Amino acid sequence: MCFIITDTELTPLELTTEYPSDNRLRFLDLELSFSNNHVCWGYAPRSQKSLLPFSSAHSKIVKRGIARACMKAALERSCDHQVEASFSSQVARLKLAGFPKTLLTSIAESLVSGFKNKCSTAVQSATPPQQSVAVIPYVHKVAHNLKKVVSRAGVRLLFSARNKLGSLCQQVNRETKTKRCSKKHRQKFVECCEGVVYKIPLSCGRYYVGQTGRCANDRMRENFLPAEICSTTDRIFNPKKPEVRNGFAKKPIFPRISV
Repeated sequence: MCFIITDTELTPLELTTEYPSDNRLRFLDLELSFSNNHVCWGYAPRSQKSLLPFSSAHSKIVKRGIARACMKAALERSCDHQVEASFSSQVARLKLAGFPKTLLTSIAESLVSGFKNKCSTAVQSATPPQQSVAVIPYVHKVAHNLKKVVSRAGVRLLFSARNKLGSLCQQVNRETKTKRCSKKHRQKFVECCEGVVYKIPLSCGRYYVGQTGRCANDRMRENFLPAEICSTTDRIFNPKKPEVRNGFAKKPIFPRISV
């Protein structure tokens, strides 16, 4: 029943269907162009009628208004890729109607100046007015109350913190570099490194674990040399008198030292 009523009401009207042709589709006064990456649109009036001839008896204001409307529509209703072609098409229609080139140039200049004024006005409105800025250390229960007071005088108050987030991230994620000494060791047990923990395997099957803030080779040298040559009180072993435990000599194996 609804279809019959609708069909009866639309009987005087003629419905048409638009199909793409050469990757182009007409929609109202726009022409859509389809490509693989995007869709472009340009101002292209559906009506094929010619414009009002410039030689008509209409006033100059009417003729100028017609030319301005055509050129402005081409600029505002076209995308960046089709604006040049659409604008050239409207200029060609106006020239075909007898509009002089001087008039078209004058209208184009006024349109350009109008667009420039709009852009400058938009930038000025988007830019907030400059305010006086003051920075003070953040103090709990005082800083925000002070900010409310100075805002009445048009002053923007900012707070500084002693421990900033950037410094905290650097302390947590900073790269640790192994310290290396500049000495030229006569006997090198391991690669030079400072502030490390070392492990010395023993002949009895156990290990000795220690730490040093100096170069690991200096510490190994103190344990490797005889007691008569190196008389430090912090010696771990005596190579001449190895300690015997459970029938095995407690003797360090220096070639297998690990850091």
